[in-house]
This record gives sequence, structure tokens and C-alpha cells, in this order.
Amino acid sequence: MPEGLTDEQLREAANEAGITAHALRQALAERDESSLALLGPPGAGTTQGAVAMPPRDAMTAVRKSIERNAHRDGHAQGEDRYDIVDEDEGLTYRVTSRGESEGLALVRIDVDTSAGRGALALAAAGTAGIALSVVAVGWLFSWLTLTFVGVTLGVVGGLWIARNALALAHARRQGEAVAAQALAEAQAVASGDRGHD
Repeated sequence: MPEGLTDEQLREAANEAGITAHALRQALAERDESSLALLGPPGAGTTQGAVAMPPRDAMTAVRKSIERNAHRDGHAQGEDRYDIVDEDEGLTYRVTSRGESEGLALVRIDVDTSAGRGALALAAAGTAGIALSVVAVGWLFSWLTLTFVGVTLGVVGGLWIARNALALAHARRQGEAVAAQALAEAQAVASGDRGHD
């Protein structure tokens, strides 16, 4: 059921429109889905929802919550986007806001792990290159010890990269939780503001 409408109000609106209450619910749900589609298709790590505030205020409320919970400051990327970069975790929170109607904003938070994945790819390439070089030199000069050192470097480096990949996946899940909490806090603030009007 759309936020803010009682069952009775929904039935009255459906009667005025000459349709069933069920058909009106479906039409409103489709409208909400198409409104969220204006922000682009959601991907993995995306949290989105409607906040009963003007777009700029909704984005500010979400941004402040993420900055507080992630212990990072962000920077504006135009009027309707804000990025908060957490270099330690390899995450970027992208907060986007669009106005749906007077006093209603659609807010989307993408938790992007591109920076962390890029660092992992670079580390993997470096580890593989060094390990293979040491193994090649050991094989070329028939130094069994050097060959063993190269293999050991490869195995230890691979384990280190796997550990960091798991840490990045964990950081992403935590980032998604921070994003969901930020959206919920903004919605709570908006519903609290409407209660005082």
C-alpha cells in the first residue's frame, strides 16, 4: 500500500477512478517502480527508496548519516550526486537524489567496490610477476632453492590476495548495511518532520 494512504482512502480513490482498489494498488506500485528506474537500474550493492523531503535535503540527510557511520567525509559531484570514498575499505558510496514530486525525493545509494577490486588486481599481477620471475631465474640457473622461494612467494601472495578479497566482500556487506541504515534514518527524519507540520 502506498505510504500515507489508508485502506479507506485507497478504496475511495479507486471508486472515483472507476477501478478496483487492487488495480489502483498495482498502478501505484508500477508508478513507484518506474520512478525509481529514473535513477538507473539497480545493481549489486544498491539501496534505494523514497524520502519525503526535497531532493537536496534528502541527499544531505543520507550523506550525513553515511559520513557519520563510515567516519569519512565526501564531496559533491554536481547538484544531485555526492561521493563518499573510504580508501581503507576500498569502497565508494555514491548518493544520488532526484525529485519525484513536491516534497518527495528518490534516493539511491550505490556501494561501489571498483577501487578495492582494482587494488586487488594490481596486487595479483605484481605477485604473479615477481613469483614467476623468481621461479624462472631459479629454473634458468638450476637453483632449486630460488625456485622454491619463487613458488613460496606465489603461494603466500595468493593467500594474502584471497584474504584481502574476503575482507573486501565483508566491507561491501558492511557498506550496504551503512547505506540501508542511512536511508532508513533519512526516512525516519522525514516522517518525524511531517508529524510536526
